[in-house]
Amino acid sequence: MRFKIRHIATRFALLLALAAVVPLIVYGIVSILSLRSGTRQSVVQGNANVAARAAEEIRLYITTNAELLKALAANLQDTGLTRDQQDRIIKNYVLEIRQFREITLFDEAGAVLATSRIGKPRVEVPKNAPMLVDRVSLSGIRVDEDLLPSTLFAIHLTRLGAPAGWLVGQFSLEEMWRTVDRIRIGAHGYALVIAGNGELIAHGNPDRKALVAQAKNMSDHPLMVALRAATGDRPVSIEYTGEGGDRELGVAARMVPLGWTMIVEQPTREADANATILQRQLVIAISVVLLAMISVGYLF
Repeated sequence: MRFKIRHIATRFALLLALAAVVPLIVYGIVSILSLRSGTRQSVVQGNANVAARAAEEIRLYITTNAELLKALAANLQDTGLTRDQQDRIIKNYVLEIRQFREITLFDEAGAVLATSRIGKPRVEVPKNAPMLVDRVSLSGIRVDEDLLPSTLFAIHLTRLGAPAGWLVGQFSLEEMWRTVDRIRIGAHGYALVIAGNGELIAHGNPDRKALVAQAKNMSDHPLMVALRAATGDRPVSIEYTGEGGDRELGVAARMVPLGWTMIVEQPTREADANATILQRQLVIAISVVLLAMISVGYLF
């Protein structure tokens, strides 16, 4: 009789222990999964905000200066200025707005009418350049003689509705490089900018800047592939294997209307570092509580 009572008491104690331990274990598993998911979403959202802000800053930098060249074009055409006056206005413009390395005014046949350079102009009328902002065209990115990125803005002038020449400006993208270099995500996260044709035009990682000079095509980058498959203008985020073989957590944001893409990528191990630390602390806390419960149950 005493053995049966003892057996029942033991089973009752085990049931009580299971009733207390199992919910705690389930809670721990759910908490760990929720912690990793929530932390990953927080990291992705933060990186997406950084990419979107940087993309907007670069877009404003490009479009604002395109509008400045458009304003110069309005001053040069339909005002009855002589060539000397046009030449002086263009030279003063370049002195005031240092982002423009050179501005040259061409007639419809391509002959030089006025230029900011002392000697022969280095710019030419771009062919088949896509339209950027309200009649301002943007040519491809190139590295100038100072090993800095630049592009050409071009405006097709009209007079009384008829073609009247071209205003072409060589525009420095050095400030865009500086903006990209300032972006740091953790200790090993960087940003890069890819042109509409897939050409890499800026990279925040000092070890990868040589790829810009090589004009490496990044069309097959996993984020570019995901961005082409996505609809709308919202940032796209995926996890993929980078060129170095490490897992990367990347975010891509479009720059409308430039057609460029801003990418922010960070090693997954770094992005999940806080979640890993919190997970370890949670596991330790749950293990200590379980050990305490088992010890108390064993003693009593």
